[in-house]
Amino acid sequence: MSKYFNKYWIAASILLSLDFAVLFYPVAAERVGHLKAIGFTMAGLAVIWIVYVIRAMIFSRIPSKRNKSGK
Repeated sequence: MSKYFNKYWIAASILLSLDFAVLFYPVAAERVGHLKAIGFTMAGLAVIWIVYVIRAMIFSRIPSKRNKSGK
């Protein structure tokens, strides 16, 4: 399970989430109202983190070069 948590990818996902929320919410709030904008923003943030989890699961199953050489 610890292989899922890579500091670089967590930081990248956090920055992407913050950028998305800051840039998307004001535009969406003008067009569809605050309540729907909050919902769309939460849905977008959920997609970002679901992609992170899927990426972590895929890359944690790929054996590293260290494991192949027996070290």
